[in-house]
Formats: sequence, structure tokens, C-alpha cells
Amino acid sequence: MKKLLAMVLALVMTLSLAVSASAFKDDKDVSADYAEAVAVLNGMDVFKGYEDGSFKPQGNITRAEVATIIYRIYTGDVAKNDKSGLYSTYNKFSDMTGAGWAAGYIGYCANAELVKGYPDGTFKPSGNVTGYEVLAMILRAVGYDKNGEFSGADWSLNVAKYAEQLGVLKNVAKTTNLGAPATRELVAEILFRAIQQPTVTYTPAFGYVTDKALKLDETTLGKKNFNLDSKDSEDEWGRPSTKWYNTKTSKTYAEVVATPDASYNVATAQCDICSALGEKTSAKIVETYTNGVKSTAAETYKATATKAMVGAQGEQIEFYEVKDGYRLVIVDTYLAKVTSVVSEKIDKNNHVDRDDYTVLEAYVDEGKTETVYVDGNDYAKDDYVLVNINEAKANNVEFAGLKGEYKYVEDVAKAESFEGAQTEIWYNANKHIVSDKEYNDAVKFFKDAAGKDKTNKFTWLLDQFGNLIGSVTIDNSNYAVLKDLNWVYANDKTKGHAEATLVDMEGKEYTATVNKMDGFNNDPAFDWRADIDNAEPAYGTFGEFYSSEIYVSREPKNNKDFLGLALYRVDTNDDGTVDLQGFEGQKNIISATGSATIDLKTSAILDNSKKPVAYLTDDTQIIVRTVDKKDNNVYTAYTGTDKLPEMAAGSVYVMYDLNSNKIAKRVYVYDFDAAEEQSNLLFSISDSYKSYVETNNKEKQEIYYMDAYLGGEKVTVKTPNKELMETLAQNVGKLFVADLAQRGGQTFDGIYYAYGYLYDLDLVNEATDHQYAGEYLVDYITGSKAEVTGNRIVSSNEPDTEGKGVGYYLTGATVISTDKDITSVEDLAKSDIFDTYGVWVVANDDVSAYNHAKYVYVGEKLSDDVTAKLTYTYTDAKGVAKTGEFNLVADKDNALKLDLDTKLDSKYTYSNFKLVVSGVNSYIDYDNHSWLTLCGGMDYYTGLFKTSLIDLADSAKVLAEDGVTEYTLTWDVAGSGVKDLIASLIDFNNHETVLYSKNGDCYADLDTAIANVKSLSYDKAQAAQLMLNSGVNASSVKYRNFTNTADVTAAQIDQEIISTGKIEFTNAQNVVAVSITVDGTPYYAVFQVTSK
Repeated sequence: MKKLLAMVLALVMTLSLAVSASAFKDDKDVSADYAEAVAVLNGMDVFKGYEDGSFKPQGNITRAEVATIIYRIYTGDVAKNDKSGLYSTYNKFSDMTGAGWAAGYIGYCANAELVKGYPDGTFKPSGNVTGYEVLAMILRAVGYDKNGEFSGADWSLNVAKYAEQLGVLKNVAKTTNLGAPATRELVAEILFRAIQQPTVTYTPAFGYVTDKALKLDETTLGKKNFNLDSKDSEDEWGRPSTKWYNTKTSKTYAEVVATPDASYNVATAQCDICSALGEKTSAKIVETYTNGVKSTAAETYKATATKAMVGAQGEQIEFYEVKDGYRLVIVDTYLAKVTSVVSEKIDKNNHVDRDDYTVLEAYVDEGKTETVYVDGNDYAKDDYVLVNINEAKANNVEFAGLKGEYKYVEDVAKAESFEGAQTEIWYNANKHIVSDKEYNDAVKFFKDAAGKDKTNKFTWLLDQFGNLIGSVTIDNSNYAVLKDLNWVYANDKTKGHAEATLVDMEGKEYTATVNKMDGFNNDPAFDWRADIDNAEPAYGTFGEFYSSEIYVSREPKNNKDFLGLALYRVDTNDDGTVDLQGFEGQKNIISATGSATIDLKTSAILDNSKKPVAYLTDDTQIIVRTVDKKDNNVYTAYTGTDKLPEMAAGSVYVMYDLNSNKIAKRVYVYDFDAAEEQSNLLFSISDSYKSYVETNNKEKQEIYYMDAYLGGEKVTVKTPNKELMETLAQNVGKLFVADLAQRGGQTFDGIYYAYGYLYDLDLVNEATDHQYAGEYLVDYITGSKAEVTGNRIVSSNEPDTEGKGVGYYLTGATVISTDKDITSVEDLAKSDIFDTYGVWVVANDDVSAYNHAKYVYVGEKLSDDVTAKLTYTYTDAKGVAKTGEFNLVADKDNALKLDLDTKLDSKYTYSNFKLVVSGVNSYIDYDNHSWLTLCGGMDYYTGLFKTSLIDLADSAKVLAEDGVTEYTLTWDVAGSGVKDLIASLIDFNNHETVLYSKNGDCYADLDTAIANVKSLSYDKAQAAQLMLNSGVNASSVKYRNFTNTADVTAAQIDQEIISTGKIEFTNAQNVVAVSITVDGTPYYAVFQVTSK
């Protein structure tokens, strides 16, 4: 990341060059004389720093390390692959055993006669290298020492002589001891200057002659192996610079900028500037760069101008001598707040999908901010940073993962800060007095939360020169989730307080005494309680929100309503107590949304209408509450959405705080269903189950449970409904859609189901699998073309354009099977898999010919058979009630016929007909644990079968259990032997609720019907619907309301019943008489409403 050099007040710089870009975190420790060398060699990948990002310029360097650098310079090979064994056999030194990774480099250099050992035959690879030794090594690489000049007693003098002649030591101080261990930065300087010197060849006639003189191709090691060259340039701010680059690839190795001839960071008189520049009369400014934007308007500063000022407080102004005068460079410093820190993202091909970068809100003018981006992520969210913003469009930059171009921005440093209150207020002056100390304001002081406030403390921010550049409100608040709340007594047990355990946004727990808090209702409303605003908790037997009060118990078991209750802003008071804040007046501090969706693709929170209510960023802090196997709440902290668990759409109960851009800074996920369980696919694996007793909804219940797979995970399935558990036990190896009770529990058919308990089942077969797709595809595999080919399952259900079935990729799929020999994808290749087993595939919905299977369930093959059985009751000749039944067997055309005229004896009275079709799906008959689907227009009228054959046509289509095989069911029940024409009186809105049913509802004469009048309460009467047996024409039904039974006559029953069968009971007339004509014979039934 680029950082500007700090400019000092009114100081004339005497150094010639300074590096503009820092490659190391300790670059400020590099001597100015050597900074260029360190930067260029690092850019060439010749002389690198350490893994921690430092260079350690003052550190020593070993002979092995220098030999490695000489190898790179001499060969141009800067690859990082291990060379330890490549040239190790070239070594003739006795101490190479411990050379390790450097052995190959030393071996190469020794063979090339670039390095020499000691008289005792050693090289001493770990010994510190001296300046003379470095000079000898690099000068040999340039071409010297062909006559052994660097040997003998005077070798160091000869090395120094050549180095001085070539200018290698021009930046090295005369006082430098080259015989001492060399520092890393000195080594860099020597090598950098040497690779720019012409390479030489020794000739007997003329001695050392440059390769250029011999008309050889290359003239320096830098050009030969790195195409190294330099040119005059300027940096993004307009400072004159030298760019070192590769002439072949145009790669920039490093850029250095000229040190200014004068620089200031305060308003400075023209006369002082002329003096600093050495101009006795005037200084001509021929061009000006202001935050990167160039202007050629000339201006002359006079050496006598004492009042004409240039620059401003905290504004960097720099002067560089150029042709015909001077260049002025102006760079402003702004305060900015970090709003987001984005990490680099690498794709599967190791390509950068997204850069590291930091998003900041810069305060660029009074009341105005601007979003800017800085390379890297050296800061944390909410840090205040000093930045320079370049306004020249030509310098705009791009970031991987962000569309478009953005202003080039350099961060200077994190703004230093202190806390204090203003003790005096300045007017008409750009100053502040804080805690009795006077500070100057920077010219870009735009963030001023303190204003004229003399009472409260504020956080004051300084620029790099010690000027005030902003003031912000001290935030004593944080945000946390209420984990639990309990009443605690003091030691004397006379007074107590509510003590909260809080989970902060980093997942850390702490306790605090609660002074006041806002109420929240998380079941079922999931919203703040406006009637409980800043309420003081009080002791109570049970922990609860009651009316406008908050009661807290000493017993944790009585405070369950507070567990994980809500996300709060935690305001700390002066006495250390806290206020738990959720809303202020009509405005929510924390928003809450139930039945929501966290869409990871768009990083948005969607409400139950799928509209975005908040957006998440990489910096959003998120707490997710889950429940472990022991029913304990677990709170997990996340930053950003990358590692969030996938949550089922519409299942998330979430709280969040927002900024003005709908960005959620903090999020609490109170509850959710895992995405894998969205379709609640349940796979039965056990033919037995257990039970225990527990208290739910304040009543004891017997709970039945067994292990099964739910959403691909093995879990314990619980239900108070024994018939459901029995159904699962009798259908091992079959896949169902399981309906589980929602938050707060639910009641069905008078049975209470606690949260997560099973209350309904539906078999998945070929006819119904598409109904349960949701986020995933669910497919029961059928058909003669179904097969496993390689890593794919091919299904014949939806053939493609070539007539081949579409299917599923199996790579990575989890296989769940009731057969212990089928546990992996490879086991699915059995040739008879689809003939022997039922196979269900759950796949990602990729909307392509081949989707990726997530789970494959292998179990019981679903039946293609259908049997039907009719049960009934009748009274024999002796008046004894008996039951009977007979089976219906399908013929060769898959037809089942029910003819009651031929099966029943007309001398008996029959009732309570019930038809059970087994081996089919969709409707569960708990007596037989089987399913029924009616095709065509009869779908979902299965409830009528449960009472009797009523209000139906005389035929229906029935599918077998597999959802493929179709049967035709026909019946005839209108024969002379059946007289219970009115099957029952049922709830008009719920066909399965029987209001009245009794043998002999209808009578052949009206007097008998009146004598056997049927009593009916007023409430039931209002819901009553007359249900007729099959074969009865509704248009033949007449009815009329009467005041009492004495008024009923056949002639007066003349009102035609409405086609729905609904009977209208009036308030004034509470008797209804009905006549039904069958084959020309009228039958009668009379009902009386007993009470209103």
C-alpha cells in the first residue's frame, strides 16, 4: 500500500531522491541514501524481505544469502523453486553439510568463480559477509578478478579501487567500515550500483575492456538479465520521479520521486519560500499540481513579500526545481471513517475474484462526505484514517470485484486521537482549546461533532502534523444479545437487581446489572412491545412481561421467556448499570422481521413478501442462535456472510440495526430452519419406536420417537401422534414430506404439537415429487430407461431432444440407504438397483439437463398394486348389530367395481359404509397406514371417503403407491336395499367434522319422521350441510322451515334445497323438514334446533 513520506516544517531537503512506494512495513528505517537500491532490487525479485513484511535494513546478512542474490543477478533466475540439490555437487568446500537450501546457489557461484572460500577450505555460509566480500562477489560477476586481483594480502584494496573507479560506492559514506559485517541495506546499495556498470572482458593486450567496446550485445548485468532501464516520470501527485522498469515487458520495478527543494505544511510567506529555494529576488512557479490536477498558470513569488501567504494549516506544499522555474505540488489531507473492510477472494482456478480493499467515508467539505476506496485492509471498521484523495481522472484505479473506476487514494496513517471537553470556545479563529490546551485546526477540519459544546467530552482526531482535523461523539454504547436474565440478591438479601448475561457481537459473554430495558415479544408477533419502554425490572415469581411491567425470577427455570430474547443496544450508565434499548418513541433502534429470508446471493434480508429490508456487507457482525442436542442455546459470531449456515427461505426470525443506506451493521438471527430441511424430507429407517411423557402447553403428553433422516441428517423424530409414528414404523425405506410444528407450537385435530414435532406426513412418489421441490428438485426415479451410468443417474421421466432421459450428476452426493451394502455412489451401479429398490434423488435446482444430486435415498420400492375393501355395519333379523366387508379385486384392465345391489341383502338395513383403498398415497387412513389419491377433478376430496361414499360421482381414478399405475374405481349404491339416503349432517366448512349421523335418518312417511325428530344445537345448525349418498339427485330434495313440528305437512315442504346442500335455519322458525324423492318415492327427515 502506498504511503506518502511525512514532510517536515519549512525544511529544505538536501537529499536527491526518495522512494515513493513502500514495499516493507519498516521502510521508514531504510536510509535515504539506500532507499532506491532496496526498492529496485525488491521489485526485480532479486533481494526480498522477510515473511513478516519487513526488510530489516540495519540487520546483518550471511554469505549464503549474498551468494543466492549474486546467483539471481548473474543468471536472471529469480524463480522460487528449490535449488539446494541442483549445483550442490559443484561445491569444493568442507562445510556445506549445514548449508541447506543455499547449497545449490553456493555451488553454482563457486563453479562460476564468483565466490571464493577461506584458506582452510571452508565457505562459512552462515557467517556474516563484509562489505569488501560483497564487492568482490559482484565485481567478479561484472567480469573482474580474472588475474586473481582479489586474492592475496591486498585483495581488499584492489576491490575498493575498482569499486571507486566504477562509482559503485558513490552513495556510501567515506566513514563506512567495509571490513565490518555489512548491513542489508548497504549490500543492496552495492549490488544496485554494480549491476548498472558495464560488464567487462579481460584481454592480454588491453586488460579489462567493456563489452560495449568489444561490440558485444549487452553492457550491464541489469540490462542483460532484467532489461533494466530508467526514465524520467512523475508520480500521481505530480512529483518528479525516476521510473525503473523492464524495457521488454514494461513491468515497473520501482518508482522513486525527487525530494522537494522545499516543503511546508502551514501557510508560509513568499519571502520565506524564496529564501528556502535560494532565490534572492523571486521564484517563478511555472506549473502547479493540486491533488493530482495540473495547472500551467504561472505565478512569481517575491523575496520581499512578507504578507503574501502560500498554503494552509495541514496542507502539504512541495517545491521542485524544473525547467524555467519551479513546480508546486499541493496535497490535502482529509479525515475518513472506515465503513467496510473487504478481503481478497480467490476462485477455484487461483484467480483473484476480489481484491483486498478498504471502503471509507471521507469528510471532504462542510456537511459533505464522499465514498472512497483504498488498496489493502490495514484498518478495522469504524477506524478514523487520514487520506490523500487524487482528483485527476487519469489516475483513477480499478479493484477486482468492483465495477468501474475510482479515485486514486493514499492512506497516510490512522488518525491519532484523545478525549476531552472544550474549556474555551474560539470565535473567528481556526482553533480549539480542549482540556486547557490550544490546538490549530487543519484546513480540512470538516467533521465537527463538538461544535460549541463546553459540557461533554468528545473524541478529537489529529492529522499527521498535530492539527485537529475532526471531533466525534464518544460512543459508550455497544450491541449485544440478551442470553438470559435473572434476579440476584445483594449480600444482605434486602435488595436485589436484574442481572443480564449478554453476548456481544464478537460472541463474547459478559454480565451486567440492568437498570432499564425495552420489552420484546418473540412469539408470535416478533416485535417490540410499545407498552414496555424503559421499564425497570422488578422481582417476580415468574419471569415475564406483564402489562407494562417486567418481572424477573430468582429461579432460572422460571425465566425462560428471556432466553435469547432480542438484540439490544446496550447503553452504559455512569454507575456501571446498563439500559437495554430496542426503540425510542415510534422509531426502532433495532428492527425485527419474522418469516424472513437471508438471500446469500444478493446479501439481503427479505421480508415475507420477498422485499429487501436490509443489506449485509463483509463487515456486518452477525450472531446466530442455534440449539444443541441438550436443548441449550448456542450463540455463534460471524463477520460477513461467507461462512453463514444456509437458511431456509421464509424461516428466518432476524433482528438488525440499519444505517441510512439500509446497511445492517449488526444482525441477530433468533431462529431459522436449515436450508437442507426446507422441504422437510423424512426417510424412515426403523420399524420400532419408543415413548416418554413430557409436559407441553401445560399438559402432560406421551411423546413417541424414533431415529430417521430429516433433511439428510440423522435425527430423532418426535410426535404426540401415535398413529403417525406407527405409519413410519410400517413404511421403512420410504421418503416422506414431514410437516413439523412451527415456532410456538401448533394444534391440529385437538392435539398440541410442540415446536419441531411431526404432525403430518405425505409420501413422495412419481405423482407428487414435483410438489415438494422448493429450493431443491425431488425425484422418485421410475421408468424402464432409468439407469446409473458412470457418475450419473439417468431418469426416463423427461426425455431430452434425443429421446434420452434427463438425470443427475452423482459426484459428491450423499447416499442414504436401508441396505447396508449400498453406502456410496459406486454401490448404485448395481444393474438391478431400480428393479429392486425405491430410489429418490434430491438435487440442486440448476435448471439444466443434468442437475447435481445432493442426496440419494435407497429404500423400499413403491408398490404398483391397488386393493380395495368395503366395510359396513348392519342389523340382522334378531336386531343384533354386525359388521361385514368384502374386497374388490382389479381386473385385467386395472378396474375395481363396487356394486352394492349385488353384494348386499335387501332384507337388512345397512349403514356406516367405509371404502378403504390401500397401497396408494396422499391421504393417510390411520387404521391401515396407507394413502389415497383421486385423479382428475376428485383430487383432495378424500375426507368424504372417511365418513361414507357421499356426494360423489359413480367413478373415480386411483393411483397406486408408486404414483404411476392408474386404476378405475366404480360403484353403485342407489339400490332399493339402501334407505339411509342422508348419510350425515356435517360441518359446511370442514367435511370431516360430523355434526349428526344415525341409522334411519330418512323415513318412508312424514309422521314417522316427525316422531323421530333429530335434535340439533343452534351453533351446529348454522354450520350444517346436508350430504347425500351417491345416486340421489339434489334437485329432488325439498325443505322448509317451520315454527314447530305440529305445523309440518308434506304439502308445505316445497322449498328447493340449494345445490350446495346448505340448509338455511332461521332465528324465528327452528324446525326444518326435508323430503328426498328417489325413483318416485319420497322419504322424509325432520330436524329441530334445541337452543340458540
